[in-house]
Amino acid sequence: MIYTEDFGKILWEVMIFLTYISVCCSLTRLRFSKSIRLAMAGGMLVTIVLEHVWIFYSCRNITKVLTMLPLTAYVPSILCLHIVSASGFFQTVAVWTTGLISRCILKILLKILMLGFFDIYKPAAVDDYVIFVSVCLFLAASLLLFLVFRFLSEPFRTYVQGSRTDWLILCFPVLMVVLLFSYIGTNAESIMLLLFLFLIVLGIFFMLVKALVTFDALRRIKLSEQQIAASLQAQRREYEDLNARMEAGRIYRHDMRHHLTVLENLAKEDDSARILEYVGNLLGQLSGTERKAYCENITVNAILSAYLQEAEKDCEVETQIHIPEELQYDEMDVCAVLANALENARNECKKIEEAGKRRIRVKTELKEEWKFFISVENSCSAPITFGKDGLPDVVSQGGHGIGLKSIDAIVKKYRGMLQCECSDGVFRLNAVLFRPKEEEHTGREAVYDIKKLCPKKAIPVAAGIALAGFFICGILFLADAPGQKQSAVKSDSAVIRTIQWGDLVFRVELPGILESDAVQEGVEAYIHEMEIKFLEYAQNKYMGFTGMDITHEILRDDAGYLSIRFDATLNAGGSGQYSRCFTLDKQSGRLVQLSDLAGEDYIKVISAEILRQMEEQVGAGKANYFIPGGIWSEDECFKQIAPDQNFYIDGEGGLVIVFDEYEVAPGSMGMPEFVIPWEILGQG
Repeated sequence: MIYTEDFGKILWEVMIFLTYISVCCSLTRLRFSKSIRLAMAGGMLVTIVLEHVWIFYSCRNITKVLTMLPLTAYVPSILCLHIVSASGFFQTVAVWTTGLISRCILKILLKILMLGFFDIYKPAAVDDYVIFVSVCLFLAASLLLFLVFRFLSEPFRTYVQGSRTDWLILCFPVLMVVLLFSYIGTNAESIMLLLFLFLIVLGIFFMLVKALVTFDALRRIKLSEQQIAASLQAQRREYEDLNARMEAGRIYRHDMRHHLTVLENLAKEDDSARILEYVGNLLGQLSGTERKAYCENITVNAILSAYLQEAEKDCEVETQIHIPEELQYDEMDVCAVLANALENARNECKKIEEAGKRRIRVKTELKEEWKFFISVENSCSAPITFGKDGLPDVVSQGGHGIGLKSIDAIVKKYRGMLQCECSDGVFRLNAVLFRPKEEEHTGREAVYDIKKLCPKKAIPVAAGIALAGFFICGILFLADAPGQKQSAVKSDSAVIRTIQWGDLVFRVELPGILESDAVQEGVEAYIHEMEIKFLEYAQNKYMGFTGMDITHEILRDDAGYLSIRFDATLNAGGSGQYSRCFTLDKQSGRLVQLSDLAGEDYIKVISAEILRQMEEQVGAGKANYFIPGGIWSEDECFKQIAPDQNFYIDGEGGLVIVFDEYEVAPGSMGMPEFVIPWEILGQG
């Protein structure tokens, strides 16, 4: 297979973009169903591909297509990410900002590979170059994704997505760092500098991973401490209650002989009514020494006993609790959920003045050993508002609101569901904890149903994304329409072409008298060449203003020849000038080549004459050229003209050789010209 450099550029940008998308998807908490998300992602990718095919079809310039990628690919993907993200705006900004770090790493690595491969190996074929860079970039992207999925994804979701303020460490500072190094990496041409930047950005990425892992570990430790504290508090209450019951039992046993004596005397008197009354009182005292059982699990029962018996003192408590002795869940997690829920319920009931309206209802149920339902209902004194996360919107102050966050974290640990609602003066907390269900996966189960993947409600979503993408694409091309290729204009007025986008301006002034297809084709090829150079500067060297103006001058127009000169001035941090002349033989209708005007040794003869004129001007102090004998190295000195050296025939019939700026002289000399006498070419 024959690879081209353009093919390689497309492949590399696709790899980097897909890596960026994968990183963002692994870090964000998504909403909507899986089928809708797949439809939206597919619609976005198809739209991006189609608009880039459209751009390439319109301009036939792959460099221009790649230059517009941040606008045509990354901006739509960011908008789509905000749509499907279940987190807040700034948390989502933190997601794609972190994704940009991966893009920055791969872009700098790509530039290192592109520069280093040629410097070290200098391949004769493009195939080796494309394959080598593609393999290295693929391995780097794979390693980066492995690190993200293995180490960064879970801490990012649990810590950043669950925080309302700590996203700041991942939003603006990281974005500024990425933009800074993207700018420096784009302008840098030194491999050593790029390696240094690559190591810095990679270090930032690893520091980010380490910081998130550490923060998440601290959060887990804090949550564990809260759970342990709640459990210890419940166990302390259970221990105190147990001691009280044991003391009551000891006293009861100590007084048993007195009770038996009383019963004996009552029996002798044959007073059965008083005997029954006395026995009832004894049974009441005995029940006070017994430990109430709410469920079979000893640890969970301790928590329930501590909180429910305390609540029964001033609330009406109803329980339907079914928890087996052996649980498939972490008992500490179950205890933390029940303890926090019951504590919140009792605290809320305390706010109600009328004792008859204080009610707490607890229900638990374990279904099929992999679905554990927990429901706690309690009376509430006032309506409750809820935040975007579905939890009551309370200020986290003095411990208030921490219990529900703890429950939410435990539910997420088991990939469960948490629902809080308040209506008719009753607050309801419903939680479901799931366990992975062991199933045998058959080949038939692995086949996706098309109807499930593409439900009817997903079609409008995908269509909306596609229309939005085409709308953006249409705006781009309406703004860029004047810069598209045009046919030859046969009029006396000049034709102005302008391509402008932000700080990028490409302006061409064409004569309106061109009637020759040969000249027209040559001019279009030259404009295309300058457009590529302009876009390369805009993409690889400068991030600010980049402009190019192409003007023309008719040097000769008579019955024999038509000579037109085009001058291109590039402004990008500085200025550079490039010239191209076209001479048309009106008799034959073809462009004149330099070899047509001289003999076989025209390169040697013209080069010697130019060198003579250079030395003469330098000796007279009128000019400064790159010639031997000065401060210039041998590689910089002028040796000979190119076979297709730029030239024109002036109005007086003279042959003029033209050099671009910096080609044979410093920039202060502009674009040097040398008139070659026809006599030395044997055409005197």
